[in-house]
Amino acid sequence: MPQQTVPRSTSRQVKMTVMGLNGPRTTTAGLLRIRQDRLDAERELDMRAQERAAILPAEAALEVGVGSTSHHDDDHSMLPHPDHSEPAHDDSEWSSEDDSSSSEEEAQATPVSSRPSANVYSAYSRLQQQTQARGDRRRRDIRYASMHSAWDAQLPSLVDAFLLWKHQLATAPEESREQAQHVFHVTHVGVFDSDPMFAVIQQGNELANVSLIRNGLLGCTPTSPELAMTFQCLELYHQLRRRQSSFGIQAYTKVLCVLHGVTYRPHFRNQFSMAFDVYLAILRAVQSRVNGALCRDNPSWRLQHYCPACTFKQPGEPVLVPSSLKAMDGNNSAKRMDNAGHADRCIFPSTYMISRTEVDMFKDNAATAVDEDTVKVFEQTSIFLSACRHGIILTCAEMLRSGELAKYPLATINKLIGAHGNDQAIGSDIGCSLSATLAASSIAQTARAANVQLVVNAFHGHAHNRMCQLQYHPLYLPGTGLEDFETCEHVFSSSNTTAGLIQHASHFHYVQSLKLHFSQWDADKYAELSHFLLNNYKQALQIISTNTAELDAYRALHPNETLDFGSWAAEELAYLKAVESEPKQDALRVTYVEELEKLTKLKYDITCSPIVSRRQFSFL
Repeated sequence: MPQQTVPRSTSRQVKMTVMGLNGPRTTTAGLLRIRQDRLDAERELDMRAQERAAILPAEAALEVGVGSTSHHDDDHSMLPHPDHSEPAHDDSEWSSEDDSSSSEEEAQATPVSSRPSANVYSAYSRLQQQTQARGDRRRRDIRYASMHSAWDAQLPSLVDAFLLWKHQLATAPEESREQAQHVFHVTHVGVFDSDPMFAVIQQGNELANVSLIRNGLLGCTPTSPELAMTFQCLELYHQLRRRQSSFGIQAYTKVLCVLHGVTYRPHFRNQFSMAFDVYLAILRAVQSRVNGALCRDNPSWRLQHYCPACTFKQPGEPVLVPSSLKAMDGNNSAKRMDNAGHADRCIFPSTYMISRTEVDMFKDNAATAVDEDTVKVFEQTSIFLSACRHGIILTCAEMLRSGELAKYPLATINKLIGAHGNDQAIGSDIGCSLSATLAASSIAQTARAANVQLVVNAFHGHAHNRMCQLQYHPLYLPGTGLEDFETCEHVFSSSNTTAGLIQHASHFHYVQSLKLHFSQWDADKYAELSHFLLNNYKQALQIISTNTAELDAYRALHPNETLDFGSWAAEELAYLKAVESEPKQDALRVTYVEELEKLTKLKYDITCSPIVSRRQFSFL
């Protein structure tokens, strides 16, 4: 069936009805006339828009007190520009929702005498609303990489400025004002004070954040900052976070909003988080310089000198065997979700962590069953930690998509042997079975040469069999003293407070949070070290005094008895090893009795069965 063609109009005249003030009005016009009227209307609209774009900067310039002779085609041309420029960086990297009315160019370059009042109806404000930067269309990982690169490039300058400010060696405000190239304004946020129009004097060829640091502030973006936090505000949260690891940034920013009478918005948390990360980076850089000046820049220095009571040796000091007591254990509370914070690929430097390369050296030594559900959900399923008997943390390894595999304790033992040498006693929940794993591992010869002794923790050891206790329980081992090797359990009871914040964090913030907690834990244990040693010494003297009196009383009642406790434990162990397997003669007798029982049962079945002929079983 042929398709029907739609007839088209060939008329060049169009009848139009237009609603006017006096009612509808009908006119007739040609197509060319209609097209020409439309083009004229569009051209008139474009001209009006250009006129508004030209008038608005001129009005803004008059408001801020700048002449209009330097007008160019750029809408920003009427804003005064500094002699130097910084690399452009969009605030949307961390605060894409920031509703600040001032643009980056205005915050970076506006003179102190030229900043207008915050009138939303002014030409200046309307100009800024029109010229705000568009949304950043880059991927989040690219934005983060660009942000970290910008911060890393200026970090040495920030550290220098921070040290000058901290020791009150920064340039005086009067001198800065004389040398100032221009002044920009930021929103200043402290603990109890804030200023939405804080003037910052910037000298020539000086980074904006360096200028802020001279005033005790730190910006939330590497370039063109519009919001700055005081160092007192950052340090307050730093100390709160070290003492209470469950107190997150969101809670702290909400507290600040209440103190300043501001409604909380989600991007406030991002802004403070960025400033806090940079503040911690500055503190780490300062500590790195101090370590370099004290010749402590060796990556293994902390591990080798972590605890004076364990590592410091006096000349002529008697040799102790074991020379040091340590404990290691895993904790599955320090989990991190898979793909959490995957856009942030920054790596946190930590002297606590054993690298994945060092751990994977032992991946083929032994294997343990893995919970498949755990592997699918979590990236870091737990941590494996070691600590000395005084509670100071030595090493930490991340358990990746697995349970407590043998490679983690083997990597820890290898690390401790390399740092502390011979005659170490290391406690573990499975020290008995781990001894066999260590003996069959790639570092078996190294461990034997270093005389490493594995011990079962006192609490867990009481659940093991008697033979295991006599060999691995600290109660029966010489040199262990009062130590129970349950140090890691005390550490985990405190570090579990970090779990709520690190479970959905990026890997950078995961390690940073653990490091903050561990460093404060070590500082507290170091401060309590003398008290800890004194209490242990008093307890040992009391035990010796009490037990000696009881033994003397027992000897008086049984003068002919020999009290050799060491030989008793050795004799018991020898007996248990001897009876570990059943003697062959006893086994043969038992087998003979079992066969006799079978024979008796068979005879009974034959006797009671009328079908079976007795002649067939005459041999019985």
